[in-house]
Amino acid sequence: METIGSGFAVMSIKLEVDAQPFEDAIQRYLPVVFALNEESISDK
Repeated sequence: METIGSGFAVMSIKLEVDAQPFEDAIQRYLPVVFALNEESISDK
């Protein structure tokens, strides 16, 4: 169990470093996704 936890910690750190350039894109697209979800909910 401990090895899985430390492996996950290392993996999440690596993912964080890899994802750094995409943070701006995520911050731009998340509001769009939420808006689309609200629209589809109000359509029903």
